[in-house]
Amino acid sequence: MFSSRVAVLLSLIAVAACKRAAPPAPDGDAGAHKASAATREASLRGIGVCTAAQAKLFATRAGTFEQKTKVLALAPGEGERKEARNGAQSAWVAAIDEWQKLEMMQYGPAAVTTQPGGLDLRGFIYAWPLFNRCLVEQQLVSKVYDTNFASLLVNSRGLGAAEFLLFYDGTDNVCGPTASINTDGTWNTLVGTELSARRAAYANAVAGDIASFARKLDAAWDPAQGNFVNELAQAGRGSTTYKSDALAFNSVSDALFYVESDVKDMKVARPLGIANCEQPTCPEAVESLYAKRSKQHLVNNLAGFRMVFFGCETNASALDDLLIAVGANSLVSDVKTALDEADAAVAALTSPDLGTAVTEENGKLRAVHAALKKLTDILRTEFISFLDLELPRRVEGDND
Repeated sequence: MFSSRVAVLLSLIAVAACKRAAPPAPDGDAGAHKASAATREASLRGIGVCTAAQAKLFATRAGTFEQKTKVLALAPGEGERKEARNGAQSAWVAAIDEWQKLEMMQYGPAAVTTQPGGLDLRGFIYAWPLFNRCLVEQQLVSKVYDTNFASLLVNSRGLGAAEFLLFYDGTDNVCGPTASINTDGTWNTLVGTELSARRAAYANAVAGDIASFARKLDAAWDPAQGNFVNELAQAGRGSTTYKSDALAFNSVSDALFYVESDVKDMKVARPLGIANCEQPTCPEAVESLYAKRSKQHLVNNLAGFRMVFFGCETNASALDDLLIAVGANSLVSDVKTALDEADAAVAALTSPDLGTAVTEENGKLRAVHAALKKLTDILRTEFISFLDLELPRRVEGDND
């Protein structure tokens, strides 16, 4: 009798423990598949329309950037080149501001070729954190950008290379003393007017390449051309790319995790020394070393997240509508609160450069990291659970 009572008591304790450990039940049925087909399609179509509009805007900015760098490359002297350089810098800023929003939209054509619909366009437009300054400087000597641009690796082209070419004024190079451009004296022969002219020519070649890939991205999404908007919207209902809408939602979800893998971990945690840094801090690891716009990049990344999650317009369908349809109203509210807090933490930074913030505003930058972690913790738990999605492999083991 005593042993049976103990067994019952232990069973009740185990049940109570399971209830405490289990996540709270959703307000309605869990899973994207529980929403109506019309709601699922409307959410995917809204996301696609938003992405297509952003891709078109970026293509316009990239075209202007190409024009401005052409003026720079054709400038006849240092005086004219200085004025044209200012115009090219402003055009670069306008282009990358729009691209940073698209960083959150790496599904479909912008994704790598191993992903559904991926055309690997992102790497040619902006390969950060991949960038090799020495390689760029060697190519300034060889002028391969003028003779065989297609042979250039992604770490010496795109918006990252353009930033260095347009914003760095120094006449030094970072190649080792045994590098041929230093041993044979070819670098020294460039210092002065020739170095400035070659940087301008290289920047124009890079800008032309960016504009070309921007047009490809725009065309792929444009309903009148590649119409990837429809491929996304018709997932599981005629799409040749997505055999199910679950696959489409997973692709969108994976792209949103850029806010964790890249924004939180690489753009903020690494410079702070929280992750992937062997020193107390690693300010040299910040994005935008030359234009000093790393804070604004965070602002635009979060804006891109908001566009995908809440829609580009107040009445546009997006992920929030899907979540509300499956009863996850409180989750939508939590995401909005966390996103607002992340925006506020970034806005509180005084310096436009996170490298400076590491030393002068360390506490504020750590507050940015904490706010981003609050947002990403929601993504990797309730968000994934409610919509029956999978974590992308790149963030499965992240606990920072």
